[in-house]
Amino acid sequence: VWRLRAASLGRVSGTLLGLAQSWVLRGTVRRPGRWVLASALAWPPAMVVIFLGATAPGSGWATGAVVLLGTATGLVAGAVLGAVTALLLPSLDSPSPRDPAALVRAPAR
Repeated sequence: VWRLRAASLGRVSGTLLGLAQSWVLRGTVRRPGRWVLASALAWPPAMVVIFLGATAPGSGWATGAVVLLGTATGLVAGAVLGAVTALLLPSLDSPSPRDPAALVRAPAR
């Protein structure tokens, strides 16, 4: 149940962050609105990792162990977030699938 709640929080947070970030991306990429989807897809699994790390330590854990776990959790969550968004980054500059002519005009990379 907590995983579903964490993923739901990630979806909402990712969408809101993506909206704000897409506004900043305007004028930099061809399709800044696609960043909203990328962020909404990337944050749920990252948030599950964050919740997993945050709920793992018990009250008897040493401070150093909690700090180490928090650091590792942040690194893993960031890697998950980065991996998912990296898969979708090319779509920010790709032509619209509704514009077949744009596919012909698109320069090869």
